[in-house]
Amino acid sequence: MRKASIAVFIAAASLALAGCASSGGGSASVPAGCTPAHKFDTVESGKLTVATPVSPPYSIKDGSSYKGLDIEILQKIAKMECLSLSTQEMSFAAGLQSVQSGRVDTAAGGVGKTEERAKVMGLSTTTYRDGMALMSKEGYKTIDQLKTLTIGVVQGYFWNDDLIKVLGNDRVKQYQGSDAMFADLDAGRINVAVSSTAEAGYRKTQFPKSGLKIELLEPTDSVAGSQGFGEVAIPTKKGASAIESAVNADVQSLLNDGTIAGILKSYNIDPALAGPVAK
Repeated sequence: MRKASIAVFIAAASLALAGCASSGGGSASVPAGCTPAHKFDTVESGKLTVATPVSPPYSIKDGSSYKGLDIEILQKIAKMECLSLSTQEMSFAAGLQSVQSGRVDTAAGGVGKTEERAKVMGLSTTTYRDGMALMSKEGYKTIDQLKTLTIGVVQGYFWNDDLIKVLGNDRVKQYQGSDAMFADLDAGRINVAVSSTAEAGYRKTQFPKSGLKIELLEPTDSVAGSQGFGEVAIPTKKGASAIESAVNADVQSLLNDGTIAGILKSYNIDPALAGPVAK
């Protein structure tokens, strides 16, 4: 599964990007007489407010607007609930904090499901699965190879604490956003960038002459993210049962009718990665 799927994620290089939402504004107006699928309160009446990091292919800034994998899924949910989509640009870590505090309704950026996150926020039914990738010019893929290198990570990612514990603070450089991390990788200021497999595939196309290679970190008990593809969810404020229940139902509907699989396919990501791991 790991070896087969990474090639599919790297194929996101030829993204067929579609759909967008205004930064700080709303998506297409809601039709008159629209009946929402569920009833719940939002931060701003009539809008689904989304914390939005610049994190391709999940959320891609396009001028003053956003498009991307997560944005398209959230647009579908907003439409089902007769809401317009309002995106608020912020870092990945700040977005999660804003969800917890109730300043936004949810967040984009490929939010992985973890036990720690489940303690502080609501996490929806799994939308799709994603993995942990190492991007370097040398093709590093083991934890031992990383022990003498400078590693870049994005603040808020769930594998950061494990990497710091194994490699040490001095070896792990944390960035507010992935743009700066990948720029430093291209310039040689760090040796390895750690990101999701989907973003690594997208980012490789931005530096075609750099010879960057993408590898999955070989499984190690010391880094939980190396154990396989994780599950991505739509986060909501902890205890906000009405919106959490509505989002769960909407995600399940979008999985059942093949919408999320279709969105993944449009980004050249294996549609079989839609939803949770089959039990």
